[in-house]
Amino acid sequence: MKTKDRRRELRLSQEDEQLISEAAALAGTTFTGFVLEDAVARAREVVDAHRTITLPVDSFSRFLEALDAPPERNPALVELAKRAKRFRRVS
Repeated sequence: MKTKDRRRELRLSQEDEQLISEAAALAGTTFTGFVLEDAVARAREVVDAHRTITLPVDSFSRFLEALDAPPERNPALVELAKRAKRFRRVS
């Protein structure tokens, strides 16, 4: 079991509090448990959606081909690289 050593406060309207309290009671859990469980589940969905790319097979094949293809020469980028200052480590 994870140690719960963090605390957050939440401001909400009376109507929202009553609705969440009723939902928590119907779900057989506490207000905090209900809010935390749903917030963590939603957070996982959002993070997973931003970490995962799902492509159809044909798009995936084209994506892999693009990754494997040599990059096109970009003259403006080459010029910037030539002008870039080198970094020195300062002790």
